[in-house]
Amino acid sequence: MKTDVDFGCAVRGSESVTMYRGMNPAFVQRVWAKRRRAAAKPHMLKIVKSAKPDAKEQEIQIVVPDVYETAENAVNIGFETVKQAREIVAGLYGIPVDQLNAKTRQHRIFKARHAAICAVKLRWPEASLPFIAKFFDIDHTTVMYALKQHGIDTANNQAAA
Repeated sequence: MKTDVDFGCAVRGSESVTMYRGMNPAFVQRVWAKRRRAAAKPHMLKIVKSAKPDAKEQEIQIVVPDVYETAENAVNIGFETVKQAREIVAGLYGIPVDQLNAKTRQHRIFKARHAAICAVKLRWPEASLPFIAKFFDIDHTTVMYALKQHGIDTANNQAAA
């Protein structure tokens, strides 16, 4: 709904100043169009070919492996250094190793980063959060968040030992 507003200033000619009450409809249309496009994009990438040979459309889905399972697989494969753990997890996710340190929030990359962090913590439960964070160029609270998200205990039970 548009309303005329008098700001008490001279306006050139006979122009009137109009303002929207609430949200600008053009802005709302752009936002909802962007949301519809984002919803239409698949979040998982996997090319599924149709059984029909003349089918023109292919369904695309991205399959991101589960973080905890990938971390367990990496531990089962075996690694002796954090660098080896990063290489194994990057291979399981099919991304370059240098992407694990990238400052990006892409789904596939941060899941791989979380899997590598979880694999290191599963392999060495006594490893401190700042120690793990140093290898990924992140803050120790980010490591704590990744471990908490995937159900790995971050408490060092040194008093019980």
